[in-house]
Amino acid sequence: MKKEKRIENLKPFEKGKVSRDQAVEAGRKGGLASVEAKKKKKKLRELCEIFGELPIYSDKAKKLMEEMGISPEDMTNKMAAVVGVFKKAAAGDVQAFNAIRDIIGEKPKDEVESKVATSVTVNYVKSGAKFANSEDEVNDERE
Repeated sequence: MKKEKRIENLKPFEKGKVSRDQAVEAGRKGGLASVEAKKKKKKLRELCEIFGELPIYSDKAKKLMEEMGISPEDMTNKMAAVVGVFKKAAAGDVQAFNAIRDIIGEKPKDEVESKVATSVTVNYVKSGAKFANSEDEVNDERE
């Protein structure tokens, strides 16, 4: 579901239209749903990690990894995924290249940092100088 549609479905509690108990109950349900979603994500992440550590099952992938010089104990599903991404990147797949770059920590920053002074101090010095009324009165010593 698109984010815009989900936001459209939100209905804020208007003061006086919903009782405190109803608002509390809705908040509790939202909290429980959030906990359940986090549990599902955690379980999926754990399953991916377990599956990634299993030995490779494809003979074709084993043969390719042997040709690449990968040791038999390193021939896991994770290694097969890495080999697959590298093969795609080598064939010119930009998304695969970007994935490798991001994984190894060379992702460029998405934000630009800028440092700007937030205050300016102006010091006045009494010099006895007078303002000129026209350009003719200015003594330009650069010439």
